[in-house]
Amino acid sequence: MSTQAAAVAAGLPDYEALMEAGFLARESQADEWHHEPSVGADGNIRWHWHASQLTKCPRALILQRAGLAHDPIPLDGYMAMEVGNSFHSVMEDFLDAHPDAMGSGIEVISVEKGGGHSMLPLKSKPDHILRINGQPVVCDIKSEAGSAVKMRLNEQKATKSYNAVRYSHKIQITAGAMVAESLGMYKGVSRLGLVVYISRQIGKNKWDFSVETFEITQGLRDDVVAAVDALEFAWLLWETQHIAPSCLPYEMRFGKLQPHWLCARHHDQFEQILAEQKR
Repeated sequence: MSTQAAAVAAGLPDYEALMEAGFLARESQADEWHHEPSVGADGNIRWHWHASQLTKCPRALILQRAGLAHDPIPLDGYMAMEVGNSFHSVMEDFLDAHPDAMGSGIEVISVEKGGGHSMLPLKSKPDHILRINGQPVVCDIKSEAGSAVKMRLNEQKATKSYNAVRYSHKIQITAGAMVAESLGMYKGVSRLGLVVYISRQIGKNKWDFSVETFEITQGLRDDVVAAVDALEFAWLLWETQHIAPSCLPYEMRFGKLQPHWLCARHHDQFEQILAEQKR
């Protein structure tokens, strides 16, 4: 089997370079939803933290906001995200076209709609919101590899949770519910979150759909507010004292204490950036 490098050496097309260039170009032309600062619910321009960022590396978020660092996504990451994006796209189309297929007592409230929270510097656009037996349920779609399934189940075991929803996904969905409620997208409050995990079995052309639910508790809502407040305070410290927050705590992986997997790719790069800022 010929590798891409061998093919290029033989004068054949470099498809890896094509994919990398294409993904980078598309990212630079990303829709306005991901651009900050942006117009808030009150009509004023402000910086919003996105729901999906609340459990990510705080150092990365602050340095990126400061314009000092770009956290490049490797081609493998883009390829994996493209799979997830395709699931989101077809699910969005099918929810619009075939809502009755979801089952009796289920109504689609919204699909890929959201905005900025009316009070918090927080932005969210839930994948879809359903009304199940009269109650609003905020839903998200997650694609995952076989190894991610194992990590998620290990997290459930370690935390002794009654469900297999990752904590980061609970925070993202809870933030989505808080934004939706502040914008009046449905009456009352949502007390139930739902994640459909779509994963391909290793070595097989077989896909598993795992539908997991969890209670949107006051504790989770407090965690969302605390995460937003922590990022706002971290930004204030950076602006006033040039102090950046730490990366996420180290974790045990493969029997060794290593940088958190969400920080590992940029850990050394960001340490260098901060050292240069102190000179």
